[in-house]
Amino acid sequence: MKTLELVITDFCNLSCNNCGQGTPWHKTKQNMSMDYLREISDYFEPHEFEHIKISGGEPTLFREFDTFCSELQTLFPAKAYSMATNGKKLKKYLDDIKVFNWIDLSRYPGLNDKEFDELLALEIPNVKYFEKHDGEEMMDIRIFPNYEKKNIFNKCSWPKDIYKIVQDRIYPCCIAFGLTTIRNDEKLSEDKLGVILDHHWRENLQKLNIEFACKQCWVPV
Repeated sequence: MKTLELVITDFCNLSCNNCGQGTPWHKTKQNMSMDYLREISDYFEPHEFEHIKISGGEPTLFREFDTFCSELQTLFPAKAYSMATNGKKLKKYLDDIKVFNWIDLSRYPGLNDKEFDELLALEIPNVKYFEKHDGEEMMDIRIFPNYEKKNIFNKCSWPKDIYKIVQDRIYPCCIAFGLTTIRNDEKLSEDKLGVILDHHWRENLQKLNIEFACKQCWVPV
């Protein structure tokens, strides 16, 4: 399913040791604004993506989360909508989150157990519950099944099916972005893995060569 992932905020209310999210090249964390989201929605065709995924950071920390939920389907028309959350503030938005076809709620032991159990008891129809274990988030980052292979980017379906927006840039693969966060590799700079999000993002992404990042990816090709 062709997916556009929107990181609507860089802020989080947990500090997980093995988080695969983050903004490695941006010196300051930011919230997107509704005005910015309305602006960038014009850079995409209606239903250009089948699936819109909302993430962060922790998306419920977005300052205008209720407004965002009410405008999401209008701004980014798609077949399906999802969100990844730790659930710490989810009870505040039970009416707003009905816009999502499914919500991935993860338990991080010792960090959000109370909220996870409370939400589990509510049996919210569109919430999927996941149990995380220490180190599980990025357990495969040291596996390099593609290191000796060639033409990985063109063979892999992920760069063609998943795009990720972080602050003012769009990346052709969410995995490559996560890898740079964990490894803090200076060779994997924002200019090499993503482009400024504007009306020319499609053609500019075509000019990128992220083969060097694909060789470090844990998704086998």
